[in-house]
Amino acid sequence: MSARRCHAFRAAGTIVLAALALLGQHQAHAQQVVLTPGSNLDFGSFVVTGAGTITLLPNGARTSSGGVILLNSSPVHAASVNVRRNNSGRDRDAIITLPPNGGARLSSGASSMVLNAINSNPPSLASVPTSNGTNLSIGATLVVAPKQPAGRYTGTFNVNVTPIQN
Repeated sequence: MSARRCHAFRAAGTIVLAALALLGQHQAHAQQVVLTPGSNLDFGSFVVTGAGTITLLPNGARTSSGGVILLNSSPVHAASVNVRRNNSGRDRDAIITLPPNGGARLSSGASSMVLNAINSNPPSLASVPTSNGTNLSIGATLVVAPKQPAGRYTGTFNVNVTPIQN
C-alpha cells in the first residue's frame, strides 16, 4: 500500500485598485471615482490530490472540482471594494472592468496559479454615488495544477470603474 502525499495551502489574492477620472461634457473639472478596498479575495485552505479548480462566488460561496478538497479551517471570502465619487455632480452609469481569464496570477516563490472568470456583483453600476458609495463583491476561479506546491499564494489584479457619459 502506498501513501499519497497531499498538499494543503492557503491562497489569498490581494486586489490593487485603479480609479479612472471622468471628464464631464459640460464641466471644466474631472469627476474622480474613488475605489476603497475592503476585504481581500481569499480562497481558504485546501488539499491537492490532482488538477482542479476552486470557484469563489461574489457572495462568498466556495466550490471545488477535480482533485481539490476544500478544508474548513480558514476564513474564506470574496473581495470587496467600495466605489464612490469624491465630488458633486450628477450620478452616472459605470462599467466595471476586471482582468480576463489568465490575466491575474497568485504566486508563492516560483510557483503560481492563474485566476479565471473574475467577476463582480453587481457586474455594472447604475450610478456612482458621492456619499456612502456602492459596494462591489468580487469572486474568481482559481486553477490548481496536479502537483501544485504547498504555500501561501498571493497576487494582485486591477479593478477599473469607468463612468459613462449619459
